[in-house]
Amino acid sequence: MRRAAGSTSERGGFALTVAVFAVLIIAALANGGLYIAVQQSRAGSAGSRAAAALYAAEAGLSVALANWDAVALDSLRPGATIAVASGRLVSGEDYAVRITRLDSGQDARLAYYLALSTGRAHGAWGGRRQVALLLRARPSDDLCCGAALTTRGELRVAEGGMVRGSDRAPEAWAADSTICAGRDPSARPGVVTDDEALVRLEPDGVIDGSPPVLQSPSLEADPWADMQRRFRELAERADVVYGGDTQLGEIGPRLDAQGDCARPASGNWGAPALPDHPCFDFLPIIHVAGDLLIESSGSGQGTLLVDGNLTLRGGFEFYGVLIVKGRVTLTDQGSQVHGAVWVHNVDPESSLVGAGAGIGYSSCAIRRAVRGSKLQVPHPLAQFAWLEILE
Repeated sequence: MRRAAGSTSERGGFALTVAVFAVLIIAALANGGLYIAVQQSRAGSAGSRAAAALYAAEAGLSVALANWDAVALDSLRPGATIAVASGRLVSGEDYAVRITRLDSGQDARLAYYLALSTGRAHGAWGGRRQVALLLRARPSDDLCCGAALTTRGELRVAEGGMVRGSDRAPEAWAADSTICAGRDPSARPGVVTDDEALVRLEPDGVIDGSPPVLQSPSLEADPWADMQRRFRELAERADVVYGGDTQLGEIGPRLDAQGDCARPASGNWGAPALPDHPCFDFLPIIHVAGDLLIESSGSGQGTLLVDGNLTLRGGFEFYGVLIVKGRVTLTDQGSQVHGAVWVHNVDPESSLVGAGAGIGYSSCAIRRAVRGSKLQVPHPLAQFAWLEILE
């Protein structure tokens, strides 16, 4: 009997040991499964946040391209870097974009850039991703401007009036050599016309250039079809729009409550005569859907599009490109255009450059206007433009 009792006790002890061991194995398996599940959950969360960070980085690139500041980026020194965009998406991810200029700066017509965008996702399992885009930017310098004044029909340059084709930088920019660095100083024609017999130069009026007056066969036929396309593209991108016939008496820079340039604001056409002003790099596209009369001693800059006739009085100065469907009349002492003027002269009436008024060709003013007018659009390189930077 004792032997039987001992045998039962031994079998019970063995069963308990097996049961405990089985429980331990099950617990280990459960813990291992839980660990794997937690790791997979963490990996999934991390992957989700990393994907969100990548989307934020991509969004940053889109914002930077949509808000390309041609004036600031064109003046960037080779190798220099500038922060151009930062923000937060509605889903909570942040982005920051920096652009580095890659070319040597020798070719004023073509520049290469590297845009680096960093996206960050926040939270316990936040992520950080970086993407880069290689870009080239070429300005549309072929907008209109092969001469100081391109016109069809009659033109009268009165006594004391001037149309100058020799390329000069505006006097207001003479103190800062960087504003007009890289300009082409070659002389252009003073006037390009469809019929030089219709250009009337009165005594003591001046037309200079190389040559002073050039009759162009391309203007004998109506060249407006091509210019109309460019005019329409520019008008669609206008920063400042005036509907119908317009008369303006106060034009000058405007600041917002923070002291920055108010873009756009009524009568704010930049600050071309004040290189240190916050609005100096604001070069708007201005579209007037009718006749425009400016009677002001102020100044403006950019690209001015007029569906009708344009009249400048009171010593107003404009820096940039003027494209006018009707005729142009510059009267009074001091009314000046620094850049270039293209006149379709749709009505058979005479354009006038009056006493003391002038149109002076300036490749620098033209280049600033074109590069600040949303015509310089960056394009990714054809191959291997986009890459993700893995850390």
